[in-house]
Amino acid sequence: MGAQPIGSHGKYQALTFAVPRDVAAAAREGLRLRNAGHRGGTEVGAARAKQLATGSPKVTLRDLIYMRAYFARHSVDWRPGWEEIVTPGYVAWLLWGGTPARDWADEKIKQAAREAKR
Repeated sequence: MGAQPIGSHGKYQALTFAVPRDVAAAAREGLRLRNAGHRGGTEVGAARAKQLATGSPKVTLRDLIYMRAYFARHSVDWRPGWEEIVTPGYVAWLLWGGTPARDWADEKIKQAAREAKR
């Protein structure tokens, strides 16, 4: 039997992670900006922000994989200083937890991959 992707079976489906404070803060800021009328993000992004903003340990490995995929697709949108003019891309980025979430998701996925090899 071949190797299965991380998060596709077994104990990895049940793994949950507590959201770091900086990730929750970025998501809350994204929601604040969106609620204040700034464009950016989708309903999926807003739902992710609501999940992250609470800081609850309900983020699964599967969620982190989706987050990493979002950041991989949208890293081309990132621009230095975009927080100063609040672009739609900036709001969307924050809804997914911002740069702290990108780094956190990547770290946790790599950690799970190392543990899966054991």
